[in-house]
Amino acid sequence: MIAATLALVVTPAHPPQVLAAGLRLARGESSPPGTVVFSTSSGCVAAVHTLPTGADSLARSVSTVLRGVPVVLITREEDRLTAVRWRDGRAGEGLAPGLLLSTLDDHIEDMLIGGAALASVPDVIEVAALGRWKAAKLLAAARRAPRS
Repeated sequence: MIAATLALVVTPAHPPQVLAAGLRLARGESSPPGTVVFSTSSGCVAAVHTLPTGADSLARSVSTVLRGVPVVLITREEDRLTAVRWRDGRAGEGLAPGLLLSTLDDHIEDMLIGGAALASVPDVIEVAALGRWKAAKLLAAARRAPRS
């Protein structure tokens, strides 16, 4: 039996509702079933428990939605952590996951090392539960909002 992989795509994007809406409406590569998005102190994270191929699918989706913005896919498969930079739907160089851990929020570290469940993260947004109409309205509002 293949063990489920925890996949986290760490982004500098704010707010999480906009990323969730983008993933919900994305054309082509869709995010794996069960994908959630939540806020962190430095952006937001898209996360899912999936088969190993689903981790790449999630990173491809997020990095395509956030065109031009580098994101980092961090995976935990059993006791092994990996990290890869993604941009514009393509995987880039591998990164040292240990170095990344010191820059991430505590609850992300708890999920990657301590095995805390995604359900323990407050205010997660389930991508599949977001209606297409609501997602379109969120994206339209984000486009109209003044940039700071």
